[in-house]
Amino acid sequence: MKRQILLGIFILLAGGVLGQSSDQKWGLGIGSGVYGAWGENSLGYMPELSISRYVSPSLDAFLRQNLGLANNKIQSNLDVSLTTLGIRYKLNNGLVLPESSLLKPYVWAGPGYLSDNKVDKINLNLGLGVNYALKRNVALYAEAGYIHGAKVKEHEETAPGTIYIIPTYRDNLWKVTVGLAISFGGSKDSDEDGVPDRRDKCPNTPRDIFVDEHGCPIDTDGDGVIDHLDACPTEPGLTSASGCPDQDRDGVPDKEDACPDVKGSKENKGCPDSNSNAAQETDPSQLTAAEAIESGNTRVLDIKVKPVYFVVDQSYLTSFSKNRIANLVEMLLKNPAYLVRLWGYTDDLAGDDYNQKLSQRRAESVMRFMTSMGFSRSRIVSSNGLGEANPAAPNNSEQNRKLNRRVEFEIFVAE
Repeated sequence: MKRQILLGIFILLAGGVLGQSSDQKWGLGIGSGVYGAWGENSLGYMPELSISRYVSPSLDAFLRQNLGLANNKIQSNLDVSLTTLGIRYKLNNGLVLPESSLLKPYVWAGPGYLSDNKVDKINLNLGLGVNYALKRNVALYAEAGYIHGAKVKEHEETAPGTIYIIPTYRDNLWKVTVGLAISFGGSKDSDEDGVPDRRDKCPNTPRDIFVDEHGCPIDTDGDGVIDHLDACPTEPGLTSASGCPDQDRDGVPDKEDACPDVKGSKENKGCPDSNSNAAQETDPSQLTAAEAIESGNTRVLDIKVKPVYFVVDQSYLTSFSKNRIANLVEMLLKNPAYLVRLWGYTDDLAGDDYNQKLSQRRAESVMRFMTSMGFSRSRIVSSNGLGEANPAAPNNSEQNRKLNRRVEFEIFVAE
């Protein structure tokens, strides 16, 4: 058993040192709990140490060392030693639950090397657990597991003056543990937003700001005001009203406006003031795309822009798509009054929730590329991803699905 414990510790240390690269996500778990044998009134203390590696949104691989100590049915202090090499299937993978879920449940399974009852044997272990994030790189976890015991063959045991025949048996075990999981390794992340610098499109994001997969602040309602500056992050609003709805566009949010249908001043709680210029009409050419949509006074131009298309389950832009968008931006920059609206779509190959998020990422990818070419973000409005809605063609062939993995454009002006 001592050799197994030393081997488990060595593998844990070696895995942490030898396996890292700029793209790998590693985690260290430290916990403790209790264990016992199924069908017996036994109870012991079980500490554990693990190292895990991110594989995909659905999978982690892990290596874990458990010790069974101070069991009330055993005279020896050390009862069990178990080294497990397993796979963890995460349910917050965008398919079952959203990746942003506060609670992150998972199931796990894998072979182990078990030392118990003076027998060393490879066994099978499985269980379930849940993580709860405290910080970006620290989480609490709770886990329960089943340990398939080693089979002990019939044998003799002796005591002074007596020989006992012990029949064949197997001690299957259970365990329940809690602990801390700490993530480390990977690429440099200067703003500590969870997105490595090499992929971070917004590398100087303030701390404790929620970001998207590209490291940019999230704008949940798509009104052009990022969430941490948006007083109404789930309701599309105007930049002049801190992201809140403002029906009369006087800079006083509707929720604070005593006269929401008439322009007024902040001093008058949104009501008209004969001594101010609050009642003057806003020049339509000064409205952002979101404000123009909010006003309802828009005119769609007869300018046909071909959609850009995407690879299956991806949101990055191909070189062909970038060229098409570049030509569009060149035209828009020559016409300052032109505004643009984006719609993102997918095919039908995944669930509704996953497709909605994928279509949103596609629209955001187009928007980021447009702004990188000097086109103002305020001149773009993007609907929340529409998933597989409004297909351009029936989803009954791969050729048709290609037509549905798209972002569409609409050019309009405010009036």
